[in-house]
Amino acid sequence: MMRLALAILSIAALDAFAAQPVAPKYTPTIRGQLTNGGQPLATNVCLRQSGSEIRSCGYTDFEGRFQIPGSGPLRTAPQTVEANGDHDYPIYWLEVGRVEEARKIAPIDLVDATGGTVDLTCDLGRSADNERGFCRPAAAEPIAKIDSTPHRRHPHDGPGGGSK
Repeated sequence: MMRLALAILSIAALDAFAAQPVAPKYTPTIRGQLTNGGQPLATNVCLRQSGSEIRSCGYTDFEGRFQIPGSGPLRTAPQTVEANGDHDYPIYWLEVGRVEEARKIAPIDLVDATGGTVDLTCDLGRSADNERGFCRPAAAEPIAKIDSTPHRRHPHDGPGGGSK
């Protein structure tokens, strides 16, 4: 009886080990600027999911900037077409234009954590590259340069936080 119980427990342990939960994936928040030959383009920019008509859209402002919010955890789903091999999550891409005449402009990779962000510059006037489409990662530019070195006050500066 003891051997039977140990055998059942070992089989259950192997089964539990083999069925490890898959870490969830998320669509990132997508921020970008859409232009055509360097000129801002006023249109919708949508995130599309393969195998469905699901779209999440943002609209450009007068400077061509747009934002599409990220999603909650995604479920894996079997895909008969365009499966990306990553636990059969659907494939996502950005597109512009009406639903019936949408134009794919860039693939979007899923992220491992909620709150992930992708910053892109998309120019429909340049030639698309096969891997990233018309969009490129935006240049990371600091908003403000912070100088953390201590500065000595000059006696003629007057009273301040460092005076006694």
